[in-house]
Amino acid sequence: QSCQQSFAAMVEGHGVHRVARKLRHRLMGRRFRAYSPSGRFQDGATKIDGCTLHRVEAVGKELFLFFLPLAGPDMVSEVVVR
Repeated sequence: QSCQQSFAAMVEGHGVHRVARKLRHRLMGRRFRAYSPSGRFQDGATKIDGCTLHRVEAVGKELFLFFLPLAGPDMVSEVVVR
C-alpha cells in the first residue's frame, strides 16, 4: 500500500501511537529527501532534506519526528509542520 492509502484518514489518540510504532519500525535510520511541491513548506523541507530519521515520538494526539542534522549531531534544527 502507498502512504496515501495507509494514512488517508486522520488518526486520534491511540491511533497516533500505532502510527508512531509503524514509522519507527519502517523508517528509523533511513535518510530522507524532503521537498515542498507547492512551495509553502520549502524552508522546513530544506532543513530536513538529506537527514536521517533518528526518533519518532507520540505524545497524546501529537506526532514528533526527529532528524539527525547534516551539519553534525550538536546542531539542532526545529521544523514544525501543522
